[in-house]
Amino acid sequence: MNDIVEEQDNAEFQLLLQARTGTYNLATSWQIVQVTMTVFVPVIFSLVALHWTWLRPYLACYTLAASSLDVTIIDRLLRSLVKRAALISEMFDTKLFQISWNAFVAGKPVPPEDILSASKYCRGSQMDNLKGWYPAAVKHAPLSVARLVCQRTNLSYDSRIRSRFSFLLMGVPIVYVVVMFPLALAQDLSFQDMVLNVVSPFAAVLLWSIRERYRQVDSIAANDALRGDVESAWLQLIASGSDPVAPDNEARSRQLQDGIFARRSQSPLTFPLVYRFMRSSSETAMNFGAESLLKQAGYGTPAPAGHG
Repeated sequence: MNDIVEEQDNAEFQLLLQARTGTYNLATSWQIVQVTMTVFVPVIFSLVALHWTWLRPYLACYTLAASSLDVTIIDRLLRSLVKRAALISEMFDTKLFQISWNAFVAGKPVPPEDILSASKYCRGSQMDNLKGWYPAAVKHAPLSVARLVCQRTNLSYDSRIRSRFSFLLMGVPIVYVVVMFPLALAQDLSFQDMVLNVVSPFAAVLLWSIRERYRQVDSIAANDALRGDVESAWLQLIASGSDPVAPDNEARSRQLQDGIFARRSQSPLTFPLVYRFMRSSSETAMNFGAESLLKQAGYGTPAPAGHG
């Protein structure tokens, strides 16, 4: 069988998960700065400027400056942190799944000193959720079978959360229009004041929500395409009845892992509150999917909770 379930809770692997979580925590902090600066502050500024007219030119200047700072610095920093977290996830998976490191795709692993440093940003309350990361149901299957189930788990879990988050993003500009435009019309603003006080901040909010929604949708599409490859490999493995430890099975898992790393390194963040709210139902669906696949392959087993 395999030792994925036992090994993933060892100190070495838990440190990697803590470093990954800590890196995402840093990215989330910058995400909060980004959203506050490009969404919340312009909205509040617009409300205030409806009453204090002398603020309206400053609102337009702030909107332009905030958008420029977001594109040139903050968004780049977020992408860098997401890629660092993807590298740490790749270190966790490759070692746990016993597949070779692909330096051509992922580059160099994160140095041990940086792993330890990033792990310090993992909050104590988060550490309990790192135990049993992959479903316990895979422990009774051969390693190559367990690898495919875990790889599919990563993709299925992520897509469910992103699809719901992308739907919520559509509501952000709608709420702005519903709240701000009636207030602006009630003020009987001139065309110039309407542009400075309402349209300019709305453009920033709209551009941010559209950009984030497209990124989430693109990430979901990449997930679904890769999940199709995983499921195709699964069906081939079941249909062929080949030796689950054959070299071609390991090579196939390595190729799929390359796709998972590419997807992780390019995927945008979701809001932490959205993730926490949707995590429980997504994990239930994830575990059910893992059980179903294993039963199909003849490795049915009870499945305590796990994460993707």
